[in-house]
Amino acid sequence: MMRLQRKEEVVSSLPKVGNRIVIGHVYTGRKSVTTEELDAYIFGRGLVSRGELVGIVDQDLNRVYITRITSMDKETPLSEIAEIIEKARELNVDFYNLVKKLIKDPRSIMRYANLRLLFIVNLDKNGNFKRDEDGKLSTKSIDEPPEPGMPIVKFTVDDYKTILGLRDEKDGICVGELVERPDVKVCLDKGFFRQHLIVLGQTGFGKSEAMARVIEEYMRHRDVLVVIMDPHGEYVDIDKSRLDGSKVFNVNVVRPGERNFAIGYNRLSPEEVKLIAQLVDESNPPSEQGLEALADAHADYLKLCVNTDKKSDVCTKDGKPKPYFDVLREIFNKVSGNPKYKLHEETKKSIIRRVNLMEKLRIWSPDPDYDLDVRQLMQGFDAVVVDYSGAEIGSLGARVLASVFLSRLIDRKKGDPSFRKTPLFLVADEATHFIPRDYDTVLSRKFRELIGEMRKFNLGVALVTQVPHKIHPDVLDPINTKILFRLQGSGLDAIEKFSNLSKEDLEHLKVLKRDTAFIISPYITENIPILVEFDKPNVKHYYLFQ
Repeated sequence: MMRLQRKEEVVSSLPKVGNRIVIGHVYTGRKSVTTEELDAYIFGRGLVSRGELVGIVDQDLNRVYITRITSMDKETPLSEIAEIIEKARELNVDFYNLVKKLIKDPRSIMRYANLRLLFIVNLDKNGNFKRDEDGKLSTKSIDEPPEPGMPIVKFTVDDYKTILGLRDEKDGICVGELVERPDVKVCLDKGFFRQHLIVLGQTGFGKSEAMARVIEEYMRHRDVLVVIMDPHGEYVDIDKSRLDGSKVFNVNVVRPGERNFAIGYNRLSPEEVKLIAQLVDESNPPSEQGLEALADAHADYLKLCVNTDKKSDVCTKDGKPKPYFDVLREIFNKVSGNPKYKLHEETKKSIIRRVNLMEKLRIWSPDPDYDLDVRQLMQGFDAVVVDYSGAEIGSLGARVLASVFLSRLIDRKKGDPSFRKTPLFLVADEATHFIPRDYDTVLSRKFRELIGEMRKFNLGVALVTQVPHKIHPDVLDPINTKILFRLQGSGLDAIEKFSNLSKEDLEHLKVLKRDTAFIISPYITENIPILVEFDKPNVKHYYLFQ
């Protein structure tokens, strides 16, 4: 209590520039002032913390340098205090009298800080931040360093929200609080999903719960449809309150193999046949020519057996339809002899083996004309959860169906003008299932295409993984928003290449506590990395230590 009272006394006695208290001064005792970083003198303990944004006020030009505290030392040695005081006198700063007034022993309140300069904001005549015609913060690069002796001010909560471009709770996606300023609620622009995001971190440090919080916020606003690819069944009760189990949102949970989530042979596209053939055995990728021949065989099946009034003899036996896979094998054996494919006998055998594996999957609807229509699964819901944890049909079949669903979702979003109007947020947990680094699939190529151009189709993607180095590199660079939980080793190496974290932040990333992450996004002014402690979701989420 005494310490808190003492801090309040110190704060109340500090000078102000407008409504902002002065907490220190620019100081050049150890290094020169540059346009990148500088040394500063900070009053007292507890006024600011590492990572906090503070301002350097240029009163002559009526502007503020926005800076970030990268480090703070302990109390200044006595010999250097004398040097600071001498410089303050030379600069005609009332620093010395201020120090004597605050406390008898100046050594207990003098601290060094290193500041990284970020950008400049001009002030209006009332001392408020100026904005451009679009209402955004008007920023400019630092063209000259601040002068020694300039006052350093602590920002208010409103200052912080304006600098970072944060929103109010009523119209933002609210995920937590700033670690260095817990009084600042982090509410991001609702459109930030359109820039795509990736959530990275080691197992057990809060990735999935953070994603549950983001999903909950989008469902709260009810103007963006959320689709969740759920490999572990973590999100199946996300429609319910975690406190009393009551239903809060309208969520459609679908599971591969159930009646409304299966595939009819006659509704498969040739591209989907290629995709399934790739996925049934990922350890030994098939030849592209063999897959093309199989896709053409399926196209011939549709032409000869489905999309015609007079069915070919290859389709029937004794007046009854022959089983789909028998027909597919028969047509493939004919098609594969075409010289344009240049198929070796071993390649043909490899493709037939994959067709046999496809036949054994428990993903097929008893109705060959059943159409897995992704739009019907979504209509009238706040979110759709594709639970492919595989309890009923096996993990391979579940992943295959989930992949076909995703492929259809992408195609429908691009090809259906009415569906394109619906804002859609696609969350892919365990993203390596769909866009692996080591081999290529039809779906992987679609995903990479989606990341590159899907903003114009009103769709954003969130990828969640603990192994960024196992995701195809083509998707990492175009993703503009990163949420980074604790990372070490090879995961950290991957982060260095596509984030703008400083060396200090990268070191901090190695030791972040649970539920704490850096957010880097173009929806935050100048892509400033912010450190956020995520709130627990209010809806149910099953944390699985996987």
